[in-house]
Amino acid sequence: MMPALGLMVTWGGAGNAMIIYLAGLKNIPRELYESADIDGAGWWSRTFHITLPMLSRVLFFCHRCRHRRRVANVRAVPRAV
Repeated sequence: MMPALGLMVTWGGAGNAMIIYLAGLKNIPRELYESADIDGAGWWSRTFHITLPMLSRVLFFCHRCRHRRRVANVRAVPRAV
């Protein structure tokens, strides 16, 4: 029962989080990547100096939503007597 519940919680939140991540990625200005390319930044530098800092609020939001959903699901599971 518990592995099935864990799978349900993981699968149920994946779609919502993916939409939020994609919206966050679309919100990053293209000019930042263009200027990084002009400066000679590689993929690694663009990821850690542009993408992750610009997505930090989205990552925090998704983490909080996932944590709250997990706590609510655990509280909803009836205790075995």
